[in-house]
Amino acid sequence: TKGSPYPGLLPYDSAFGPVFFGRALAVANSLEEIAAAAKRETPALFVVGPSGSGKSSLLRAGLAPHFAGSRIAGTDFWRHMLVE
Repeated sequence: TKGSPYPGLLPYDSAFGPVFFGRALAVANSLEEIAAAAKRETPALFVVGPSGSGKSSLLRAGLAPHFAGSRIAGTDFWRHMLVE
């Protein structure tokens, strides 16, 4: 009912959020890092890793839904920027 969890070679994005799983620890750690960075007044998170390791999927399907309509204390708004 939620669609196929396998988008092929496409990265997961917010549309695949309901079927994006297995990265809960990475998502939780990333949210903790961005909250700590916001407290230091440097609210930025850089995700780096080898090609094909799931960076784009982590950001698009794992983290982006947490920023839709919500904020971290001390941060007025979020800009999403994907550099490929």
